[in-house]
Amino acid sequence: MSGENYAYAVASVRVKELGLLSPSQMEQLLAVGDCAGAVRHLRDWGWADALDGDDCAGALRGKLVDAWALLQEVAPQPGIFRFLVLKNDYHNLKAAIKATLDGISPDRYYIAPSVYDPGEIGAAVARREFDALPDGMADTAREAYDVLARTGDGQLCDIIVDAAALAAIRRAGRESSYDFLDRLSELMCVSANLNTAARSAKTGKNEDFLSRALCECDTLDKSGLTAAAARGTEQLYAFIAASAYAPAVEALSVSVSAFEKWCDDLITAQLDTARYQFFGPEPLAAYYLAREAEVKSVRILLSGKRNGLAPDAIRERMRNLYV
Repeated sequence: MSGENYAYAVASVRVKELGLLSPSQMEQLLAVGDCAGAVRHLRDWGWADALDGDDCAGALRGKLVDAWALLQEVAPQPGIFRFLVLKNDYHNLKAAIKATLDGISPDRYYIAPSVYDPGEIGAAVARREFDALPDGMADTAREAYDVLARTGDGQLCDIIVDAAALAAIRRAGRESSYDFLDRLSELMCVSANLNTAARSAKTGKNEDFLSRALCECDTLDKSGLTAAAARGTEQLYAFIAASAYAPAVEALSVSVSAFEKWCDDLITAQLDTARYQFFGPEPLAAYYLAREAEVKSVRILLSGKRNGLAPDAIRERMRNLYV
């Protein structure tokens, strides 16, 4: 499809970008003495008509729901963006499987936005009609359900579903036929692989575990990463240092939170190329990911304020903004 067909959609998200929080506004929030004060600022800036006390979970999630709804409304090809939120669909699948086997309602555990109706996913799982599930979820759901029912191993259930989620994200990025979206999906999967490998190396997971938990990527060899992580942190860091993602080692050596920030900032850095695009899907994907980074930063900031952290300690955890 010609990028010119995106002219209206790009104009729409450019208007919405004006509502993204600026670095100076983030600094104002950091300077406020407590969480309640930060929430008052957010209310004043029109973030939500009614925030839930100083928790704000609903308002934060609502920002992402609204951003996703905008993409679905204005994009000529809304389906090409599904890789941005597929992780939520697979989270909802896990919630449905675990809740069904526990005999409770999964509704409170669903998250949005999502590509598919979580209620329909939950109903299919409850009836064990796995073939009714969308987008290749059937085999994943069947295996994860069977494993959890037979063994009670929640971690293995998670691994099965999470690995399938990454494969679906990568596949959707490739199928978009846009290099920018393809690259974003690759980086999402690389980040997840590095995160899983780092945690596994520290907890002594073996190659069988890692092989199941990691997904195939184009720019980070899965088999090499698996073998290195299984041999421990030192071997893993050496492997990463020799890859295209060498800067991750410094972040990993600091802390888990520093590494997670590095991963998110790696993706945010890709968005700069979309800033100067006037046609095509790039600005739409950039807007959604910018909103996602903003929401994460606000969540980190409010949590830090709630727990009495100093502004500098909060600032070093916050994500870079797309401004």
